[in-house]
Amino acid sequence: GGTFVARKGSHQFLVDSEGKVLQELYEWKQTGSSGGVSTWERKRDRKFPGAPKKDVITFIDEKTGEFVGECNQAWHWEGPQEGKGIITEQGDRQSTTSHYVNTKGKKAFRQPMGNFYSAEAFSEDRAVVSSSGFVNAVTSSGQLRKYFIDEKGKKLGDKKYREAKSFSEGFAAVQEEADWYFIDKNGQIAFEGLFYEAHSFKNGMAAVQRGDNWGFINIHGQQVVDFKYKHPSD
Repeated sequence: GGTFVARKGSHQFLVDSEGKVLQELYEWKQTGSSGGVSTWERKRDRKFPGAPKKDVITFIDEKTGEFVGECNQAWHWEGPQEGKGIITEQGDRQSTTSHYVNTKGKKAFRQPMGNFYSAEAFSEDRAVVSSSGFVNAVTSSGQLRKYFIDEKGKKLGDKKYREAKSFSEGFAAVQEEADWYFIDKNGQIAFEGLFYEAHSFKNGMAAVQRGDNWGFINIHGQQVVDFKYKHPSD
């Protein structure tokens, strides 16, 4: 089963496992795959009958090769990740917006929570975003106010952060003021401990910095490697 991309001369085709042509992919560029659906960037071309009249992202079922959806191509496209892609529409600095789409090219979340000033890829059913509108998203010093949403677009907790990293192994590193700490998937402080800098968890450990040195903690916040390294990869 499954589908494959085959090329013949300057043309490319989507074919099934028996070599049957399902779609001709004229000037198509694959941009991602998630949940059995692949996404393709298609450029407009009035000379080719099958080409779109404007730049679009097309969603195709990887098993059947059938179209399942489409959305307008914007200034920036990312995804999909965990079933959601990100479309960023460029305006001036104050009017740029981002929103998530599902694997049919439709907006993943309803208004008013569907638009954001900035948005990052989903990880473990959580994503880092900043509020819709430049005034709401950026402080007087030019710093983004970031927070998390869940897979339904609902805000996670009440806090906004200066910096926030994606969830990994159930935890996310966040910076509220000067210090970094970790939160759980409910938006609550995971364990006691403030750090000058912190990396995401991997294989049950996270690199964290205190003073000039780095060490490692486990998922309970307990130190497992002394703070004696100048770089986390040492």
